[in-house]
Amino acid sequence: MHTMKVYGTATVGSKGQIVIPADARQDLQLENGDKVFVLGLREGHMLGICPVSCMDNWMDTMQQQLHSMKDAIGSDKEEK
Repeated sequence: MHTMKVYGTATVGSKGQIVIPADARQDLQLENGDKVFVLGLREGHMLGICPVSCMDNWMDTMQQQLHSMKDAIGSDKEEK
């Protein structure tokens, strides 16, 4: 189970940059030069940061789950 953790605040600079708090970088194992995805919910005014390496794994898992769902739907249609 994933739990939410609050890392504190950051200030947006004049170039739109923020500094990720040190404990967040440590928990996400981010190092200088690492690439991250920035995800957001416009309606919820929320941003999230995910290391690219984690996003690759997540997308692979989601693709496998979607294929399983498609197979289940297909076999359900065949039974009818």
